[in-house]
Amino acid sequence: MERYIYLILLPLGGAFIIAALNAAVKSRDTRNITADILANLITLATAGIALTSFGINGSYSVGGWPVPLGIN
Repeated sequence: MERYIYLILLPLGGAFIIAALNAAVKSRDTRNITADILANLITLATAGIALTSFGINGSYSVGGWPVPLGIN
């Protein structure tokens, strides 16, 4: 079940980036575009790490490569 968290997080991250770009375009303030995008990416990364940092064996393999995120 935890493997499907990425199916939720990736579109959510895309929505954050699109919302930041839309807000910046509407306000015509180019100074805040980078700050908004970076803040949203940091939030997404933090949420992703928090949601995937639980598990029993502490590793998950994708195509033979281990991904140490604690996903079972």
